[in-house]
Amino acid sequence: MIQLRLIFHWKIKILFQNEARFYFTGNCNTYTLRDEGAGFALCWQELLKILIGFKNEDQEVVHFVSDTMVTNTPA
Repeated sequence: MIQLRLIFHWKIKILFQNEARFYFTGNCNTYTLRDEGAGFALCWQELLKILIGFKNEDQEVVHFVSDTMVTNTPA
């Protein structure tokens, strides 16, 4: 963690107006979403903010702030 603190001397703020999705798969083949390829998906809705390098009380480096977040497991 000490090395990351030395690298992050800047701040980044990313705003999304609509929905943002992030998919994790359980297989190296990204097109296989069933059986052994099933992973999970994160979906942030309504004004997602990604904050990198901003100070907070928990000492976290990356923050995801949104009105709604949905966690899915593909069938």
